[in-house]
Amino acid sequence: METTGIQFNVQVYTDNLYHEAERAQYGLYVVLSNEHIALVIVNQAQKQVLQLQLLFPINFSVFDCQYHELKHSEQLTKLLSGEFAFVKAVVCNDACTLVPESLLHAADASAYFKLNQKQFPASGILEHKEAALRTAALFNVKNDLLRYLNEQLPGVVVLHDSLIFLKSLDMQSFPNAGNKLHVSVQPNYISIACVNHQIKFYNTFPFTNENDIAYFVLAVAKQLELNQEAEVVLYGQVPILTDITNLLANYVKAVSFGNKPKGVAYPVSFHQLPAHHYFIETSCLLCE
Repeated sequence: METTGIQFNVQVYTDNLYHEAERAQYGLYVVLSNEHIALVIVNQAQKQVLQLQLLFPINFSVFDCQYHELKHSEQLTKLLSGEFAFVKAVVCNDACTLVPESLLHAADASAYFKLNQKQFPASGILEHKEAALRTAALFNVKNDLLRYLNEQLPGVVVLHDSLIFLKSLDMQSFPNAGNKLHVSVQPNYISIACVNHQIKFYNTFPFTNENDIAYFVLAVAKQLELNQEAEVVLYGQVPILTDITNLLANYVKAVSFGNKPKGVAYPVSFHQLPAHHYFIETSCLLCE
């Protein structure tokens, strides 16, 4: 049966310092979420994001794609072609569980993951370790996507967004960090993190509306004994953020939108994007 390659709408933000002919000197992060794929070209040594390409799938979800659909997408294959100094992929999903790195060696990763999560059919369980946090993420990715990444990007290292989110937050040295709940809002789940020189809390929760989100945020605040002293920082691109802000303002000390990580240089064209958008894409080069 003849297959049709999947198609994307593409937005590009490029720095004047980026030169296509010098791609072999740059690193590439391929950030994969169900709603979009981001290609982030960086100068790792200079902590510079040189180009961000956002690929929005037309009438399909990224994580539901089969191998042949990805393989026959001439548009995606062309964008991923070329030589880079290194290539890393970042999977953004809620099929993840964190484990202290010290316990990972004593536990079977697959069995430990299944204690907390349901494994996708025809999928693999991967590990991402972050020494600075002394934590590892066990996460689940479908085999079709893994096969495509390994064939298209030989030697690719696959990471999970949870540890990038946590490490970037830890590096920002927020005032009153122990009172801050950082909430990353995706279309159907949220990630809540509290980091103060160590991970005080991290988990993901599914939601259907802003009331669900408020419930989970307030439950975490109560668990951490923050209650009305909690300061909520929101990240994400979903329209519901405004409703969440207005609702949470009735129950917590402060609600604000997050900012891009400090210590990273961005293209001037990034001013077109709100500062709380695409936090993982702008943080990934911090996770060396």
